[in-house]
Amino acid sequence: MVNTGEIIASFFIPVEPTGMARPRFSRFGGSYKDKTQRNREKELDGYLRLYAPKSPVNGPVSVETLCCMSIPMSVSKRRRESMLGLFVLPTKKPDLDNMAKQLFDALTRCEFWGDDAVACELIARKIFSAQSGWKVTIRECKFHA
Repeated sequence: MVNTGEIIASFFIPVEPTGMARPRFSRFGGSYKDKTQRNREKELDGYLRLYAPKSPVNGPVSVETLCCMSIPMSVSKRRRESMLGLFVLPTKKPDLDNMAKQLFDALTRCEFWGDDAVACELIARKIFSAQSGWKVTIRECKFHA
């Protein structure tokens, strides 16, 4: 099957991809997000609002994201070249599914859609890159055999 739907939005967000952090629980029984998580959300939301559609998407969509992870400063030049050449892929945290959750929640907050249930297809990849960030493409879901 090939998705031939029209592109709704395509952009790059220069924010280090992170996973959705677990909620914290207070001694009094409530839950809350820690300060780091709230700051990440604010930064991501600030960039996403620049690309938000005029009205939320109602129909089924396909989301493709490329999570570009920064290369650790401690790696050798040879290892760095291997990472940039996609011979070495990131296999440590954050988990790809948690990063997708972080992105989907941000897209919902920024009113790309009313509910992330409209996403019928997700293609997500995690690579090392010279510039960290999120490459996101959202398109209508129209499949043809």
